[in-house]
Amino acid sequence: GGGRRRRRGRRSGGGGSGGNGGDSSSVEEKMAQYSRALDDYYDGGGSGGGNSSSSSSGAPCLVIDGDALRYVLNNHRSSTTFITAACRAPAVVCARCSPTQKAEVVKLLRSHTRAQVAAIGDGGNDVSMILAASVGIGVVGKEGQQASLASDYSITTFAHIQRLLLWHGRHSYRRSALLAQFVIHRGVVMSMAQAAFSAVANYAAISLYSGTVLVYWTTIYNMVPVFLLAVDTDATSAAVADFPELYSDVQSGGTLSATSAVVTMLVSVWQGVVILLLAVMLGDGLLDRLMTVTLTALVLAELANIAMLTSHWTRVMTAGLLLSVAAFVASSLLMHSTFPFAFFGTAAFYADAAACTAAALLPVYVAHRLRRRFAPSAAEKLAQRAACGGGGGIGLPLRSRFA
Repeated sequence: GGGRRRRRGRRSGGGGSGGNGGDSSSVEEKMAQYSRALDDYYDGGGSGGGNSSSSSSGAPCLVIDGDALRYVLNNHRSSTTFITAACRAPAVVCARCSPTQKAEVVKLLRSHTRAQVAAIGDGGNDVSMILAASVGIGVVGKEGQQASLASDYSITTFAHIQRLLLWHGRHSYRRSALLAQFVIHRGVVMSMAQAAFSAVANYAAISLYSGTVLVYWTTIYNMVPVFLLAVDTDATSAAVADFPELYSDVQSGGTLSATSAVVTMLVSVWQGVVILLLAVMLGDGLLDRLMTVTLTALVLAELANIAMLTSHWTRVMTAGLLLSVAAFVASSLLMHSTFPFAFFGTAAFYADAAACTAAALLPVYVAHRLRRRFAPSAAEKLAQRAACGGGGGIGLPLRSRFA
């Protein structure tokens, strides 16, 4: 073995610059051939494999060894050609690579695609690659725990990757996105109500809500919805394993993007301003009654927004929303100095609160139903398919991997 390595070293190093130049031209020629092969495959409709279940089933794979990779990484033009072709390939195999080369490939992929890159390894030679990736995953194996200790997530077998990504990763992203939208809405809607009140009151130095009410708003009234968002699931673990297409919603980043943030801001502005202005139009001019009606409408609208975001209704979800309403009613009855107790039992209170809540929620609900009807997510399509007995739905491009 040692003799073969020495002969290979003399053969690759012999000839000085002429030998290296021949190797480099061969590498560039092979990369050009592979790029043309990909162009021919995709330009031909992607039917090279004869299998219609996947558009890239017949596409040629890319295999590169450590010697060729060393030249590619040291040459800017070749590295650009390599990473462009690698991103189009259905699979890429980098064989006989050093730990440094593994890390360089990860860095090149991150800089070229601007995407989140995950690196999975089980040995000490994978530590550099794991540290260079956006997310490092270490597998505890026979080669020790060096990769596991250097990683962000540690698993015992490689088969756990599927559940880690498709189940835990997908739901972690979704819950974080919904929680971020909820926090933005909770703060902006109250601020817009106060801003609208200041405009109506000629910008007088008067606060519509006392400090105690603001504390209750962020804690007692909206504490349970945070936990409800954390336990809500839009698909079961079996569904995400059978339908990997559900992960496409996470890859697109639509749930947590600039567009979703702008939509959340617009909904918050609309609901806060409409509730305040309509309460002023329907009220009798008393400040304490105005505060009571608007706060009641804000709490009900916030809980209704959570209900619209809920994908899977359970007893816990229903009990949580009812508990929030009960907490609001109990706190209102206990704070006699803030809330007009006699006003709660009047028909004017219920009529004004219902009108303000309906006006704030109606456009949001209509937009929510239209989106689900004409642009549903993959999970919503799957739910519609299940509701139709497994054969209905609107344009279901979902395919079970066991079918």
